[in-house]
Amino acid sequence: MSKKDYSFELNSLVLFIMMMLSNICNYLFQIIVGNLVQIEEYAQINTVLSLIAILTIPTSIITIICARYMAISSSDAAYSQVIRTLLIFSSIVVIIMMVFVLPLTNHIKAILSLYSNGYIYGTLAVSIFTIFNAIFLGILQGRGHFFEYGIENLIASVGKMCLSAVLVLLGMKVYGVIAAILIGLFLAVAYGFSRTKSMIIPIFEMKEKNYIDKREFFKYSIGAVIAQGTVILLTNGDMLLVKAFFQDREAGLYSSAMVIGKIVMYVSTAVVATMFPAVAQRANMKQDTKILLKKALLYGGGVAIICALLLVLMGKPLIGVFFGKKYLEAFSIVPSVCFYVVPLTFVTILMNYLLALNKTKLFNTIMLLAVVTIVSVCFFFHRTLKTMISTCGVILLFALILCIIIIWIKGENQHE
Repeated sequence: MSKKDYSFELNSLVLFIMMMLSNICNYLFQIIVGNLVQIEEYAQINTVLSLIAILTIPTSIITIICARYMAISSSDAAYSQVIRTLLIFSSIVVIIMMVFVLPLTNHIKAILSLYSNGYIYGTLAVSIFTIFNAIFLGILQGRGHFFEYGIENLIASVGKMCLSAVLVLLGMKVYGVIAAILIGLFLAVAYGFSRTKSMIIPIFEMKEKNYIDKREFFKYSIGAVIAQGTVILLTNGDMLLVKAFFQDREAGLYSSAMVIGKIVMYVSTAVVATMFPAVAQRANMKQDTKILLKKALLYGGGVAIICALLLVLMGKPLIGVFFGKKYLEAFSIVPSVCFYVVPLTFVTILMNYLLALNKTKLFNTIMLLAVVTIVSVCFFFHRTLKTMISTCGVILLFALILCIIIIWIKGENQHE
């Protein structure tokens, strides 16, 4: 089976359109729900969403691993072995998650000040669906089927947005949001299976044989777990920290500022998704990949900086129009959120580039230290929301600069 010739700009444009539609649905979801519930309930909903993101850390890892090996493999048998290995891995992750989360339900509820244990059970159900959906997304991304990849994301987003509006209006509140996410994911999984079944069905028929280097596969997986885990913690941990150290009203205001501010990061998702398989494929063929990193930093990072500046200038009317007057106090937090999210955008781009090359040692070390430092600083210094988030931004910016300098000096951007 011949390799697909990736056109970075064209694929980025196609996926950018699809992902922007998905992101618009995600933002409309936040706006609709934010207007239909009280500030305190909105804080509960976004805490549940952040908890889902933390529990589904394996999701992004599975997608990345699947995408890389689908991009560099050269036979149907190798594709099938990658998929089967990841299905087994996903099943083990789900079992471990249930074993650890279920006994800790009461503790999680108390720490995050959630109203019901049912929120955590619902979060667990969403996480399980998301983990298996990651395999379908990885197959589509790795094989360069970016339109289908975008459609699958869009199905989940549209389902979440539309059904949340209906169920929240019916009085289901947080449970309605959880149910809407579950239904949207079910539809996305069904679509993903329909587009990838030609590669999935053969895994039940293939004979045992090593079509991939399992030692390298598991070594890569460990690096991906650490890299993706730290970035997901940085991306979603801010809401959990705010919820842990501040009252529900402040957490609700931060939720609206976070939704507006993280527009900055989401504009780069299409660039990252198209860069990853292209870098993996070029590196596997011993070709230079540096130009793709430069393009990703320019397109994704450049747009993120422009968006951040616009949000700092126009954030107040956006909050007023989308969330209503009760959330206008959140505008003062938007600059701090943007100051945190811009370096996080560059960190995400850099992480995906290094994962495609299988060179994450230095990145993982630096980002793990950044996570520990941020949590420690927040624990001791959380007098105000703006101060805490701005301090997190400073730490992350320093970690990013240090990471880039060291990687460039050591030549980590070159394939060995």
